[in-house]
Amino acid sequence: GTQVIVTTLHELVDGPVRVFDAESAKPLRTFGQQVNRCEVAAGGTAAICVPLLRTKADTPSLWDPATGRQIQQLPHIESPDVFFSPDGTTLLLETEPGVTSVWRLEPCRPTTRP
Repeated sequence: GTQVIVTTLHELVDGPVRVFDAESAKPLRTFGQQVNRCEVAAGGTAAICVPLLRTKADTPSLWDPATGRQIQQLPHIESPDVFFSPDGTTLLLETEPGVTSVWRLEPCRPTTRP
């Protein structure tokens, strides 16, 4: 069935991503820790979770929403903007104005570096 992904978005509080069944509102799984933002690829094949980036250890991570399994931890980026391609096969990370890294999702690897 249809699933809904929920994040806690507040400037002082962040938490894991929660996945719910859309019809019953039953919680199905959680993934990520201290997530400030989550973007989901077309078809729900991957989700990129961005923490508040308090330290160098806080990095964006790529997750499988269907299983809650972490696919890849990405490099630390000070203030990332993240976007999936319309077909969900490519992730774009804007690491600073005018500098973008391109990641292919199968397998998850950078095709260009900042």
